[in-house]
Amino acid sequence: MSDERRNVFERAQARATLAEDRKNRFTRHAEAVATRRDTQALTDRIERNASQRASWAGDGRGNVHTTPCLTTLDPETARLKQLSDASRRKLVPVPYVPTPQDLAAFTVRFLELHPEFYESVWNSEAMKNYLLTHIANGTLRWGVEAYERSYEELKQGGYLEEAPRPRKRGEFVSRCAPRAYPPFVSRAKMIAEQERHHAETARRVATERDYARALDFATLQKQVRGALGSYGREAVR
Repeated sequence: MSDERRNVFERAQARATLAEDRKNRFTRHAEAVATRRDTQALTDRIERNASQRASWAGDGRGNVHTTPCLTTLDPETARLKQLSDASRRKLVPVPYVPTPQDLAAFTVRFLELHPEFYESVWNSEAMKNYLLTHIANGTLRWGVEAYERSYEELKQGGYLEEAPRPRKRGEFVSRCAPRAYPPFVSRAKMIAEQERHHAETARRVATERDYARALDFATLQKQVRGALGSYGREAVR
């Protein structure tokens, strides 16, 4: 093709040599494949993709936050989201733990309001168990009101003993002995007791299972039938 019939882009291209013109498309394709294999194009592309991935979603990002749904947030949006989450978070009130001085003040005030309360070891133990049990359950809160409610409930339930008084000759006892209020058991002690009971039950079941496996079937069947009643013996036949 002459230069007059070429456009400006074709004229800017380098002129092909005679050896280049003699090559067919298969030869040119083989040379192009060999050139791609010899160059570092693939290695450069892998490194470039890795660097871009690190800048977009990797640990190399700076001041970028990600939500649990993997949504990328800028620092300002992340700060506003933290404030929004904190405003919706339910605050758990810290339980009030009285000091020994507080307990002493509650006791003194309660005795001033109820001078008829008989201060004995039995009554003190009942009051302590009632208070600790209901405060742990959340039905009572520390204060003089809790002491007064405990006193009224225990008095109505017959858990408190009255002060001794002299009896006249021939006078019979007209009141019954006070009932024992259940002792207070903490949650940690209750969980430990349940775990111990479960472990003991599992050990006993494993021992019985190993004993039953060691017996032959006829002996085991005889023992089971002997341990059951008439209905049970009919059921296992």
